[in-house]
Amino acid sequence: MEAAPTRIVHLVPSWEHVGAVRRIGMLASHFEREVYEFRVVALSARGPDPRTIVRTPLHCTALAAGRRLRMTLAWRLRRLVKDWRADVVHAWDNGALRVASAARIGQRCIRVIETGFGELPPAIDVEQIRREAAVGLTRERIVAELGLPNRVRLLGVIGRLTRDKHVTELLWALDQIRCVRDDVYLLVIGDGEARPFFERYARLYEIVDHVRFVGWRSDVAAWIAAIDVYCSASAEPSWSLAMLEAMALGVPVVAGDTPAHRRVLTHGETGFLVDIRQRSELARWCLRMLEDAELAARMTETARRQVAERFPIGPFVEAHRRLYRGVV
Repeated sequence: MEAAPTRIVHLVPSWEHVGAVRRIGMLASHFEREVYEFRVVALSARGPDPRTIVRTPLHCTALAAGRRLRMTLAWRLRRLVKDWRADVVHAWDNGALRVASAARIGQRCIRVIETGFGELPPAIDVEQIRREAAVGLTRERIVAELGLPNRVRLLGVIGRLTRDKHVTELLWALDQIRCVRDDVYLLVIGDGEARPFFERYARLYEIVDHVRFVGWRSDVAAWIAAIDVYCSASAEPSWSLAMLEAMALGVPVVAGDTPAHRRVLTHGETGFLVDIRQRSELARWCLRMLEDAELAARMTETARRQVAERFPIGPFVEAHRRLYRGVV
């Protein structure tokens, strides 16, 4: 008799946590389905339809349509884990971990674990992201969809819009760049609770015409490939999948100098790391990448090579296999 597959519930706060959901999809596409069975559960249904942001077919469930008390969510999670006979509950952030702990599912020999991306290696499926970029929207179609001029330069950032993303710093940098050239636009791809806050800043700086808040997009790879410089002022502690994707697709990167960004970017070699408290530096290096084609080409070629060599998908997948084997 064949052994039953190990059933793993991946618990995320909401579908807004696109980075976590896409990492789960990346894992699922490299796990043997006859050995592991995944189910993605969100505490809230806020955010994009997960089926549009993950190419791998996944069983996705939301425990609540809106805000619910933690104990209500814990009761629902406990029921789902029991009915599905899950072996592992993998909580992908502290909020999900608290709900999983409140569910007392450990009493049924279900293990609750938290990944902690500070310990697991950054990784990207280079071939997959390049395939996705090749079949998505073209730059010309994106520019036309957004109603932008044909000859335009694009800065871009992707992610869940929280205060920790510091999009205000990017808006300030854009305002400075516009003192030099007026053909630069910023694309903010994603959504979240801080979006109205960032939109107010765009109006305050009087640069609304040069900023596009485009929300979540299903063909993320195509949008990354369409921009001229990927820029991030995020202060979040986890490494950025979108930044790795930009490097793999040959897009120059300028990012805040944080421990998470230093894990994937080498200053002056594969991109530029800047102190986001020095706002002028962010504008300076973004402008340098836009205007120095030779420098940008040299860095992106190095970045493409290093991403493939330093961050292959294999060790990331194997680290999760060891993680699950250790708790089952």
